[in-house]
Amino acid sequence: MGWWDFWYLKLNQWEPDEVYLGDLTDKGMTGLETELRMEYGKKLDREGATPLSLPVFPGVFQPTGGYIQWRGKEYWAGDTVRTPVSDGKFAVDFLNNTAFYREGLKPWQRGLEIGMAHGYWIIGPFVSLGPLRNTPEAATVGLLCGCAIVGLASCGGLLVGATLKPTFLDREGDAKAAGWQEMINWHALGGLGGAGFAHALLTVFGS
Repeated sequence: MGWWDFWYLKLNQWEPDEVYLGDLTDKGMTGLETELRMEYGKKLDREGATPLSLPVFPGVFQPTGGYIQWRGKEYWAGDTVRTPVSDGKFAVDFLNNTAFYREGLKPWQRGLEIGMAHGYWIIGPFVSLGPLRNTPEAATVGLLCGCAIVGLASCGGLLVGATLKPTFLDREGDAKAAGWQEMINWHALGGLGGAGFAHALLTVFGS
């Protein structure tokens, strides 16, 4: 954002006092209620905070007295809006613990874990919901479909490595995107292994 845009927006920024005071007094609110609403308006506009309320009944929310800091460091940037889902401690810790972001793993370890997880569950919809779900070949068809999807995803990952060349997985001295290519190769192997393991379980223990 240029300095002129920032100055223009700041100059034309409304004041909570001007917006809320007249409306609240017309509604017959007491001084305490008006003061609370004014404080809400100031926090919402100046600090980027919004009240935290919890659902009690459908359509009924109980204020907790706390606030959620929804605005990021950049005052006018909409892409820095923060929510409990995107910036809450649980969500951040959960994402940081996944194989793609977890620290200390080598590229092949990331790819193997991601591939095994996806390959293991990807055949389920084809086995349970596919057109051959009521036939003895349902598990085999699910395995073939799962392997096809793993192969397509791996080909897409290889294309990303060949064109965009992400380097965040590279080690010092590696060729560009070498870490990414290693992860995708092991993703394919892990995906086929996970699908094969799920197929074996369905064949042995399935009814």
